[in-house]
Amino acid sequence: RGRSDRMLSELASMIEQTFEPLVLTHLYPGSHITIRLRVLQVDGGVRAACVNATTLALIDAGIAMRDYACACSVGHVAGTLLLDVSAAEDGAGAELTVALMPKSERVLATHLSAVMPLELLPEALALALSGGKKVHDILDSHVRDHMRTLGVGRRLQHVGSV
Repeated sequence: RGRSDRMLSELASMIEQTFEPLVLTHLYPGSHITIRLRVLQVDGGVRAACVNATTLALIDAGIAMRDYACACSVGHVAGTLLLDVSAAEDGAGAELTVALMPKSERVLATHLSAVMPLELLPEALALALSGGKKVHDILDSHVRDHMRTLGVGRRLQHVGSV
């Protein structure tokens, strides 16, 4: 129970650290925005999945944000860096999760699950940032498609990416 409590606490901290600077809270005076996550299945990359799911949930709820928050994980398993590790791979080595604002390329939060050789960190970070940008492209495409099906496509033609 202790390990899962620690992981939940770390995940809650990462979500707060990621979204606090993104949500335009001044547009919601006197309001309290609560983010609740339920992980139904764990197959690696839980932190990244939670960040990406939270981004989509806030967009769907109409909550104004400065940018998307996109996350991706990189694992160090048997001397190799792997993008978007599975649960088996995550348990076999270190996992670096990076949440970023893709347009400004600003890192919002990071989490390293275990020891990783220092000389691999720049490459792991670059790989995670590249993966996060790809996640952004996928999320943005799906958000725009969803908005078109809701009939707000005309307005999206005049608006750039969130």
